[in-house]
Amino acid sequence: MDYSTINDRYTFHLSIEPKETLVLAHCLELDIMSSGRDEDAAINELIKMIKKHMLFAFENNLPLYSPAPLPSWSRIQNQKGIILDIDFRHPRNESTHAQPFYKHRDENLCLA
Repeated sequence: MDYSTINDRYTFHLSIEPKETLVLAHCLELDIMSSGRDEDAAINELIKMIKKHMLFAFENNLPLYSPAPLPSWSRIQNQKGIILDIDFRHPRNESTHAQPFYKHRDENLCLA
């Protein structure tokens, strides 16, 4: 596949939801979820899944996006989340960078 035709940067919104014994991470643009023993483990596993999803979609000429249902997007206002930027120039030359959502004074998080 010619990876030069693929956009270089993709931005995804991840919601983070602690449960009793694990943490859930949900990529809202792709409706992919992962879990881990802590926040870092859940996010790292989700990043791996997102990269595999992207590669599969590009190699098979499939749509990349399959957004989560609207209630998932609404819940993010009351949950912790991050914005994930993925540079995807070639599967062997990927990098990721995560930054927090904009945080309001009331400690609720929202998309900025």
